Amino acid sequence: ADTGTSLVAGPPSEVSIINRIIGTDRNGIFDCNRVSQLPTFTFTINGRKYPLTPEQYTIRIQTFCISGFQGFDPSMWIIGDTFLRNYYSENNISDNTEAFPPSK
Repeated sequence: ADTGTSLVAGPPSEVSIINRIIGTDRNGIFDCNRVSQLPTFTFTINGRKYPLTPEQYTIRIQTFCISGFQGFDPSMWIIGDTFLRNYYSENNISDNTEAFPPSK
């Protein structure tokens, strides 16, 4: 989890598939009228499922919308604010684990 990253960043090949499903242009912009028709994307981390609804992964800016997903590094995912607005990061130092309970 990275609170310094605004979006969910991941392998460009995988993010391009997500953004194609969303219907973005090459800048990640798409028609806000489509939000209600978009799918929920679910991250599975350590066997737990964390769904993000279209309303949760969409960034609305005046008259247009931006995908909360961006291509970054081909070998990892960075779950930034798009994810952390919905699930907070809970770290347990004693057993070196991290969990993501839902935000209230």
